[in-house]
Amino acid sequence: MTERSVSVMQLRRMVVTMSMAVVFLGLGSGSASAHSAANSPSSNYVSILRSVAPATDRFSVRVVEAGSRLELTWRSGGALIVEGYDEEPYLRITSAGVDENLRSTATYANRTRAGTQVIPDDADPSAAPKWSRVSTEPVARFHDHRIHWMGTGRPPVVAQSAGRVHHIQDWTVVVKDGEQPNAPTWKINGTLDWVPGPSPMVPLTGAASLAAALVGFALWAGRSVTRRHVIRLPMMVAALALVVVDAIHLAGIAGGVRGGSVVGRFFSVGWASVAAWIMVAVAVVLLARGRDDALYLLTFAGGIITLVGGLADLSVLSRSSVVFAYSTTVARTVVALTLGLGIGVMAASVLLTRPLQKHSH
Repeated sequence: MTERSVSVMQLRRMVVTMSMAVVFLGLGSGSASAHSAANSPSSNYVSILRSVAPATDRFSVRVVEAGSRLELTWRSGGALIVEGYDEEPYLRITSAGVDENLRSTATYANRTRAGTQVIPDDADPSAAPKWSRVSTEPVARFHDHRIHWMGTGRPPVVAQSAGRVHHIQDWTVVVKDGEQPNAPTWKINGTLDWVPGPSPMVPLTGAASLAAALVGFALWAGRSVTRRHVIRLPMMVAALALVVVDAIHLAGIAGGVRGGSVVGRFFSVGWASVAAWIMVAVAVVLLARGRDDALYLLTFAGGIITLVGGLADLSVLSRSSVVFAYSTTVARTVVALTLGLGIGVMAASVLLTRPLQKHSH
């Protein structure tokens, strides 16, 4: 066995070991579920802010993260008090920051989108507030369970006809100007609707066509040594395009969540993708040097990106409400491109390694 054969075998073992580790660790840590960045999966529920009564310029409010949270920004002196579910003081927003009332049950119920946080025994909405600072900015972002659907199943009207738009409920969140019982109040009003998403067939057809084109090219090129040299550049371009698309996808996910570090979310949510990008970069360099064994790297890198950037977000293709920094159209497009390029690069690489396997001894 030649020294080059030993080197190729070692490279293959290393790639298999690294790729399996990334995939299994990624699945175990939840990184395969890309939109968990906002703790809010894509859905067809649309929460819309309708009015603030009476009208005011002392604060601004908006629904963020596909209806998962409300964002309140206080623009005046004094304090803005957000009422909890029992009309108790829940949040206090001032120019110095945001405090939460540790006696309010809403403080604990709103910790997660699903409202599964355990409420401690000393939480008592009727008790005097016990404030705790949670932010140094005059901006509060919180899961208010009045603005999204909390049922375990679909509403009855949706279950009967999921293909139509339905009004689910009206919602109101009350805020007060100050902590006094008779303080002026505002009502933040909105609606929750069911809006069916588009058919996934168009993006899936596009993804299948793209993958089929790469596979067809690989089948053609795999018939002769001369053609194998021709396909190196298209494979390099396709692999780099996959990385660019996946990076846009990941940036949209990280930027779709309000507050905190976007860069931090980018790497915490997408570290498995980043590992695959490094594999692609190494494979492209090796292919440029005429090393066809780099196709093994592309096989596993394409598989990882397809898993965490495509299959894990497959539901985005048929949802009307998506946590994404850009438009839902962009979200659907990058998922479809990830599937098409990822499967195509992975399958084409497998096909092109067959001649190597036949002549490896």
